[in-house]
Parts: sequence; structure tokens; C-alpha cells
Amino acid sequence: MNTLGRIQTGTLGKDKSIYNDIFEKQTIAEFYRGSIAHNMFVGDPNNEFPSDDQDIMVIYNFPKQYYFTLEDFHRTQETFEEKHEDMDVVGYEIKKMFHLLAGLNPNTTPALYTRESDFTVLTPAWRHVMENKDVFVKRSLIREVYIGYATAQYRRMIDKKSWFGYMGAKRKALYEKLGYDAKYAAHSIRLMRMGTEFLTDGQPIIFRDKDREELLEIKEGKKSLEHIKELYGVELLNLEKAFRESLLPDKDTKHNVNKLLFEVMEMVLTSVNKKDTVKS
Repeated sequence: MNTLGRIQTGTLGKDKSIYNDIFEKQTIAEFYRGSIAHNMFVGDPNNEFPSDDQDIMVIYNFPKQYYFTLEDFHRTQETFEEKHEDMDVVGYEIKKMFHLLAGLNPNTTPALYTRESDFTVLTPAWRHVMENKDVFVKRSLIREVYIGYATAQYRRMIDKKSWFGYMGAKRKALYEKLGYDAKYAAHSIRLMRMGTEFLTDGQPIIFRDKDREELLEIKEGKKSLEHIKELYGVELLNLEKAFRESLLPDKDTKHNVNKLLFEVMEMVLTSVNKKDTVKS
């Protein structure tokens, strides 16, 4: 049973909305995200560094009846979040997912570029999206969002006021030792590099291989704050250079995104066998 199935049967917690009894979610795709997908998972709870949760993303749709009700109009069912022990699950209804992808949100863009081996559910409908993912690509938007998200992580790295209370003990201790949050530092550098890769090669590298050890050293607090600041500046310059030299298109993507969404909605709402997956 996939993660969404376990959620619906109550094994990962219960969604109290009565509409789950009327409109059953149908999984379109499910995959590992975050540290597992990035090849940066730290899973030993006994070492001195904070261990990672297993992060999972689910993309789903409802039967067509849902889309003819006020629930669709009010968007009451477009996202969910569940936490169970060391597993964090976030889910997006298909139209919400397209909205986020149209903005090239770095938190959801991996749904287009994650390795197939990291998918636990991959339907023909989502495979169709992945095969046509270039419809979302816009040169200026890549620069804007990746610099924006990387900068946000960089600022959080050194400003503990808004989030320090939510940290685990190990992460707090590491912050106090270093004077910055190592996890946010690794995120900021990775995001800058992914933006540069996106602008240069037309796709970001989700599964980090060449720079995995370096990013893990940053994540585990083995680099000084001055080193992180200097590296961040270098990566920002690299991204700006990639933007200036990029040959990617920079035109409005709205028409093609809507066309692809229409095709996917037709597939998922008319499919006879909703469980036609590569993996289950």
C-alpha cells in the first residue's frame, strides 16, 4: 500500500474532513523528496549530527464529481501534510501542483526531475508530465526563484530568532557551536548550484553526486561561517553568469502549461484502471 493509502486508512493519522468519505484521493505520483532524493540523507540517530526524516511527496486527484462541487471552488482539499514518527508526508492535488510548478517552486520542481528509482508510485499520467516538463521552463523565472529561495535559506542560517525554538537538541547544539545553522547553509549552496545547472543545462540535478561530500560536510558543520559566506558569494556570481549566458526560452508559459494540465486531467478522470503504476 502506498503512503496515501496508509493515510486514508488511518495508519498515518486521520484527516477529519467528512469529504474524504465522499471523494477518494487517487494517487498520480509518490516519491521521496528532500535529503533522500538529494543523496544527502543522514539517518544515524546515535551520532552527533541531527538525523533526517524521510520526506515524501504525493500528487493526487479526485474523481470527477469533486470538480463539480464547491469543494473545488473553495480549494478545501488541495493540500495535506502528515507526520508519523520519522516520516513527513506532503500532498498536492494535481491543479495545485501545476500552479506551483508553473512558478518553478524549488520545493515541487523535483517532481519533474527526480530519478525514477525514487518514485514509489508513477502513473502514466505523471510520466506524461515528466516527458513534457519543458513547458514549465522560463529563463528569468529560474533566476528569480532559485536566488530567492537560496537567499531565504541563507538568511535563516544566521538568524535564529524565528525558528530556533522548533529545532531538535542536536541541531540547537550545533548552531551554538558554529554560530550558524548548518542545514540551512547546505540548502542555500545546493539551491544556488541547482539554479546554475538549470540555466546551463535545462534541468537541475536533484541527486547530488559530484558535490555530495562537500554538501554533507557543510550540513554537518565542518565548514566555518566565513567559508560559507565566501562560497555563497561565488555561487551567486556563478548563477548570474549562467543566467546571462543561458539559451533557455523566456516567454510566457501559461498556454502550454494549461494545455498539459488539460491532457493530464483527461487521463486521470477517464482512466479505467486508476492503479496502473510502474511501482506500488
